[in-house]
Amino acid sequence: MKYFFSFLLILALTVPGCKKATEPKVSGEVTINSKLYGEGPYYCIGYSFSKGALVKSGSNPEPDITISMQTSPDNTSIDWVYLSTDNFQNSFSLNASIDNSVTAEDFFNNYLTVPDTIGYTGIAKDIKPYQVWTFRTREKKYAKLLILKVVAEIRGDGPYAETTFRYVYQPDGTKVFPK
Repeated sequence: MKYFFSFLLILALTVPGCKKATEPKVSGEVTINSKLYGEGPYYCIGYSFSKGALVKSGSNPEPDITISMQTSPDNTSIDWVYLSTDNFQNSFSLNASIDNSVTAEDFFNNYLTVPDTIGYTGIAKDIKPYQVWTFRTREKKYAKLLILKVVAEIRGDGPYAETTFRYVYQPDGTKVFPK
């Protein structure tokens, strides 16, 4: 009986410390916008694929992607909206720009492997609905993005951009996306 209570005591002390390692989220739908927060230094909210969550710039990890816009010199109109990254690498590649959601969804679902011959740019310039982009993180891991919605407008507090995208992320660094 003495050993039984000792066993229960050890079990009670060790079980709460056991934590299951969580796997990164490999797919989902996300909305990010260009709103700035804080009073200086300012920060924005972007998306971290490794964390599988919205995170603020300056955090650890940094967001993989954020959204911004190119405006007219007087900030009265928006010329184009873009996704960017702070990893100082060419990380975006446009795979397809399609004019309807059904064909774009089909292309996205059948885009299973990142080609070795793909070229990358520093930003995803002039994003539009039904585009499919490949994103390469600073750790050389890959995500495919299907742009679902883009908002670009001048509001009372200035220019504003927002996008909703679906993604599939490959956390192991291979160029084959999980299904």
